[in-house]
Amino acid sequence: MRTSTSSEQRQLGRQPILDRSKQVVAFELLFRNSQATNMADHFCDSEATTKVISNAFNELGMDSVLGSCLGFINVNEAMLLDDVIELLPKSKIVYEILETVEINEAIIARCRQLKSLGYQLALDDVFELSEGLALILPHIDIVKIDIIKLGVDELRALVARIKSLNSGLTLLAEKVETLEQFEYCLQLDFDLFQGYFFAKPQIISGRRISISEFTIMKLLEQVMADEDVDDIEKTLKSNAALSFNLLKIANSAAIGSTRTISSIRESVTIMGRRQLQRWVQLLLYANSGGKDKLSPLQLLAASRGRTMGLIAKETGDNRFEDQAFLTGIMSLIDALLGIPIDQVIAQIKIDEKIVLALLAREGELGKLLQLVEHFEQDNEIGILEGISRIPYLNSQNLESIHADSLLWANAVCQEKN
Repeated sequence: MRTSTSSEQRQLGRQPILDRSKQVVAFELLFRNSQATNMADHFCDSEATTKVISNAFNELGMDSVLGSCLGFINVNEAMLLDDVIELLPKSKIVYEILETVEINEAIIARCRQLKSLGYQLALDDVFELSEGLALILPHIDIVKIDIIKLGVDELRALVARIKSLNSGLTLLAEKVETLEQFEYCLQLDFDLFQGYFFAKPQIISGRRISISEFTIMKLLEQVMADEDVDDIEKTLKSNAALSFNLLKIANSAAIGSTRTISSIRESVTIMGRRQLQRWVQLLLYANSGGKDKLSPLQLLAASRGRTMGLIAKETGDNRFEDQAFLTGIMSLIDALLGIPIDQVIAQIKIDEKIVLALLAREGELGKLLQLVEHFEQDNEIGILEGISRIPYLNSQNLESIHADSLLWANAVCQEKN
């Protein structure tokens, strides 16, 4: 994910870091500078880190960027030795020492000092254990291992060597893209994971949609069809948990209401049909995180739906905007339910344009969905091609839109906890 506050291109990349239960516990914050594609350019590491710190904590606000999560920030030798990094809150920050840093006595002494101040330190992009890395390991909290660079036996051996030198540190697996990779890293006692494996569906043969999931989808159909409030209220009341969630959401600051809402009917009226429709779509993901957890699927679905909706809003067509939001939300439904997307679609009534986008990435909605997916994956070529196919969008629009989406998604997903 990225964010930018305006056409001035204050940009920030944000990659989720998950724990063993696949919940978001941290974000790596990355500098992005290219005005055309939002890719990182050849700024020196110190300037990139300074930009990240400025954007995250001055321009956008720490709570907006991180919420309740930790922030990982890359530092090179110059930044590691600079006193400026001591200004950031130690309770929120992990300093990630780049692989280009030469380990020497000065670096080890500085790590010892930062640790005494209460900061957490991580080593980035470890795939072999040099003499220098072995010396600094006792002062490190987290080791990030790029699992793509190692074979199975090499990875197992590296983990064993690291643990023998510092049994108390945390292992973070980078570039985890499949469930199989995640499960293997679990066996090797990795505690943190970075990659989009959580968005890859694990298809479960013969699985049926649960009663609560069916109720939410039925409610979504009713809202989209603009059915009578009596019917909507009846569906809501059939599920106590759903009713409670809706009341909680309707009473939240995110809705913007200053009055206390005490009934299902009143919550439907106050929220309005369009707002209700969007919250119902997100409710599908609300239980994927568990109590007091930030669900990566919910966060990604919220951000994707919001981004697509705001891009579509540029056309001035409210219906197209709503369709775009729903397409973004539904594009992850197979990952949530563990059911092939075509089987999910077969169980609910949905616009054919949305179906075409979900199944084949075709049509105007399909173009939007592809662009947002490329944006999430830092696919530079895909972003350029996507923007060129959408006449009402440019790179500056995209930056501003994604900034809004990030802040909105954080508010939505934190509200459920």
